[in-house]
Amino acid sequence: MSAGRKKVLRDGVQYSAATIFGQGVGLIRSVLIPVLLNPAQLGTWNLMNVVIGYAGNAHLGTLHGMNKLIPMLRGQGELADVEKIKDSIFWFNALLTSIAFVCVWCASYYISPEYRTALRITAVTVFLLGFFYYYYSILRSDNRFKLISAGVGGLSVLSTVFILGFAYFFPDRLVGALVGLAVAYGLVVLLWFLAGRYHYAFQVNGVVVRRCFIVGAPVMILGVFETVFISIDRWMIASFLSAEMLGYYALGIMANNLISLVPGSIASVLYPKMLERFGASGSEVALRGLMTGPSRAMAALISLLVGGAVLVLPFLIKVFVPKYLPSVSLFGILIPAAFFYASSVIPGNLLVALNRQKILIKIQIVSILLALILDAVVIKMGWGVVGIAWSTVVAYAVFGGGYMCSATYFVFDRRPDMLMFLIEIYGLFVAMVLGLVLAMMLIPAGETIGVALLFTVLRLMLFLAVLFPALWWSNRNGDLFAIAREIFPIIFNRLRGSSS
Repeated sequence: MSAGRKKVLRDGVQYSAATIFGQGVGLIRSVLIPVLLNPAQLGTWNLMNVVIGYAGNAHLGTLHGMNKLIPMLRGQGELADVEKIKDSIFWFNALLTSIAFVCVWCASYYISPEYRTALRITAVTVFLLGFFYYYYSILRSDNRFKLISAGVGGLSVLSTVFILGFAYFFPDRLVGALVGLAVAYGLVVLLWFLAGRYHYAFQVNGVVVRRCFIVGAPVMILGVFETVFISIDRWMIASFLSAEMLGYYALGIMANNLISLVPGSIASVLYPKMLERFGASGSEVALRGLMTGPSRAMAALISLLVGGAVLVLPFLIKVFVPKYLPSVSLFGILIPAAFFYASSVIPGNLLVALNRQKILIKIQIVSILLALILDAVVIKMGWGVVGIAWSTVVAYAVFGGGYMCSATYFVFDRRPDMLMFLIEIYGLFVAMVLGLVLAMMLIPAGETIGVALLFTVLRLMLFLAVLFPALWWSNRNGDLFAIAREIFPIIFNRLRGSSS
């Protein structure tokens, strides 16, 4: 394995570990926040987080443009332009962030008094968030994933400690939680400011800002549309069914999202490499190696994770949280959908690197409309959350398949090679589903805990026996095993370092 590929893999493992760790810590925070806050406070807390989510787009796409242009310009040797972008977008983003702060603060004078203090504290978080996203983007553009991982992991720990701690000790627990969130963002921004050691000349080049906006605005639109797409099912359940049904459904979605973290983290590492290679060569086919090998390896890994989750989670629910037993019937439907969503991440980044955002937007619009129509139909037919789960699988398949087929169209110059690659990817999905169906049909779940554990192990063995030939065939060139040989020593060393 080449030194460059080893670095990409090392960065991906490190960033994945920080992201997954952050999700785990965030889960603890999500469980404890409702314990500390009363229902009204919890509602306000969620509303303020929605405001923060909207404010994350205050940069108007310029950060996405910077994140894309800097690696490309560096690949072309245009270092002076890189500095112009870094400086201009820093000051322009600071201006937009300040405007967002003022708007949110002023809005507090025109809303109900019960939200006024909360919104003013949130305005401070909005201000800090603008700088958080800037440093995240510039560090990512410079491939400084070690520092990014420290910030991402640090934010998870700090936000959990300060939110829960301040909420517990403040007279008004909601105020304490919001102050804790602002403090956590402030400390991470300070860390990145000091450790990043960036210096900014006071210049705002209008041409540079306009260029970043033009390049980044479609990426921002992509993010907004994707957020709408992945939340349609829950909006429909909340609107037409019940909060209880939404809770059962959400457990499957949480497992789905956790599985999708791994390819998302690897794609974040690959994205600057794609931009640099495309900027240096100008060839779409030159990016094939950055997509095909990682996509095959990720499809293999996701098929293993999906199968394990579908077969093991019911046993864990039965033993530890039996009140969520109604969720078990949804796991076999929802969790396999993670294969399609997760397999879209790397092709999506590649198409953005190739300036093909319009294709992604069209796919997203079609997927959103399809999800809306299918959800409305199944609700009208009275099929409940099970029907919505099936419509989600269909929508995810269109979404992920559209991304994957579009990306392969550009990086393969021969259609037979493209078709063979798609067979390798989706052949794993077919084998995964076949293994799950056989395991669940031929081996019962078991009634007692001991018998259920034994049958779960037997199900896993049968599933792996069915899936293994497909894994070997898809990765017969050694991509998966080469990555595995590189990943395990890195993980072992990091665990050993953290334990000492």
